[in-house]
Amino acid sequence: IGKYQQSFKSGVEFAQRFISVNDELPEDIETDGRTYIPCIVTNGNTKTIAFRRLSPLTKKWNWNVMMEVTHWRPIDIK
Repeated sequence: IGKYQQSFKSGVEFAQRFISVNDELPEDIETDGRTYIPCIVTNGNTKTIAFRRLSPLTKKWNWNVMMEVTHWRPIDIK
């Protein structure tokens, strides 16, 4: 593999890495008065699209999926 191909491959691998929830949590995004965080999440077995939302009742951040989230990666929504 050439130098540029390897650099491209490394960039793709970096962009697709999952981050442990123990190491870092995503930053919040406010859109139309709502604060939420779109992500791809996994529990090691299943991958799905999820949101972290600030609960208006408890004022805590919660995932909107019925699984224990262990890792996440951002979704760039524009």
